[in-house]
Amino acid sequence: TFPGKHDGSPCERLAATIWHELLAGCQYLIDLHSGGVDYDFLPLTGFYGPAALENPSFAAAVAFGLLDLWQLPHTAGVLSYEAHAAGLAAIGSEYRG
Repeated sequence: TFPGKHDGSPCERLAATIWHELLAGCQYLIDLHSGGVDYDFLPLTGFYGPAALENPSFAAAVAFGLLDLWQLPHTAGVLSYEAHAAGLAAIGSEYRG
C-alpha cells in the first residue's frame, strides 16, 4: 500500500498520510512485529541490501541488538521496503508473540 495515494482508497489515503507526514525528515524506520497470541517467532531483525556495515540498513539491524539477522526481500508496497528504496535506513523486527 505504501507510499499510498492522497486520492485513493481509505487505506491508500492513510498510507499516504503516514508516508508524507510521519516519515518526513526521518533517517531511520523500524518496523516492529510480533506473533501476537497465535505465534512465537524467533527474535530477529531484517535488513535490506548487503550484509556489510557500510550499508546503513545492515548497520541499523546490528545496532538493534538481536542475534539473528535476516536479509529482507524487496517487496513493493511494504513500508520498510519503500522507506529503504527512498533512502532511509530501514529495518524490520519480529519478536516472539
